[in-house]
Amino acid sequence: EHVKNSGKRAVVCTNGTNAMIEAALSHNGLLDLFDDVISADELSCYKTDPLIYQTVVDEVQIPAKLMAFVSSNGWDACGAARFGFGEAFWVNRSSLPVERLPGAGQITQRKCLRGILR
Repeated sequence: EHVKNSGKRAVVCTNGTNAMIEAALSHNGLLDLFDDVISADELSCYKTDPLIYQTVVDEVQIPAKLMAFVSSNGWDACGAARFGFGEAFWVNRSSLPVERLPGAGQITQRKCLRGILR
């Protein structure tokens, strides 16, 4: 709600299908908090392919360097950082070891979303 109320856009970028993620968001009462769902499945590619991240940029129409990308997967945050998002956060709830991927760029780890959404 914080993002929605701040006037910022919130977009889901998923490797799942639109139907799958929209059902999950709806079931949890979150669907109205997001402006769009972008499915890698529809693009016939999967994260960390730069095409999926570029599709987010194209949809939002804001340069990647001005956006934050938040993921529950370290590899996804690394891919987003490598692509060029201004900030890439990994919400590492399970305190997993840091994933080190070639050319990944800088990611920030958090245990929860608090402090990310400003």
